[in-house]
Amino acid sequence: MSLSLVRSALSTAEARALNLRMSLDAWAADQETRAAKVKLFREYAEGEHRAELTPEMAKMLRVDRNSSTRFNDNYMDIVIATMGDRLVLTGFETDVDAATVWATGLCEANRLDALQGDTTSAALRDADTYLMASWDNDEKRVVWTHEPAYDGSSGMLVHHDARGRVQVALKVWQESRETLGDTTRVTVYYADRIERYIGGAEGGLMRYEEPGQPWPAPLLWNGQPVGVPVVHIPNRGSSYDPYGLSEIENAIPLQDALNRTLYSMVMTAELTGFGVRWAKGFKPPAGIMPARGLSSARTAG
Repeated sequence: MSLSLVRSALSTAEARALNLRMSLDAWAADQETRAAKVKLFREYAEGEHRAELTPEMAKMLRVDRNSSTRFNDNYMDIVIATMGDRLVLTGFETDVDAATVWATGLCEANRLDALQGDTTSAALRDADTYLMASWDNDEKRVVWTHEPAYDGSSGMLVHHDARGRVQVALKVWQESRETLGDTTRVTVYYADRIERYIGGAEGGLMRYEEPGQPWPAPLLWNGQPVGVPVVHIPNRGSSYDPYGLSEIENAIPLQDALNRTLYSMVMTAELTGFGVRWAKGFKPPAGIMPARGLSSARTAG
């Protein structure tokens, strides 16, 4: 999906008035590039590698070129799992006992043990991932949810200000509607409000109003802006770039080289181990097996 729909959600007077770190056009182009990388990283982590096999090579290796199960030796998941196991957040400690009790209760209610595993693995793989906070009216507490990075179809995107802080966040996903079919949903989080959009019949975006809620929905506490409820978690971020670096990005060329070596080794072993014999001037006995030689053959003349 093109980011033109997502970009249009920011093309408002309010968005243009923000202190944006880059223009919307430059931001959209940058997000398209990042989305393509995220998609590639996820494919490699799942073992979907760029196996450039010709039909003849695939037939000799006895693999289906169109199958989701590739003929490779996947080391990408090992890198992610090994590094993810090194970091375990067990809780928070503060100088105020009441604050420690509050933070501990919040972590337990949000299953921090499982949540941190998802966010850590996603950040290591995708370079960036996100954590969003929302309010649960039924339980009267803050709820944390992991929001994966945008991959060209769905996910979270953010726009930073000149100081690298998240100034606007957009959540994109696909859903099916009886009136619109498969369509795009976009929710935009500003510091003081939430705007919801849905794909229109002509390919653009139109306002989506939740029943019983105003549009836009205010994001205030005691009359003051709450702030963008999305935390950007970059892997190996830097002071000059708010985005991170995937742990497998630099390993992908090595994985490709390993796969090519594996193909060649397997075929070399098969062709050498089961040599093709041929004879000229006579017909060998049918009992001669490959790789046994012709010393036992009985020939006349």
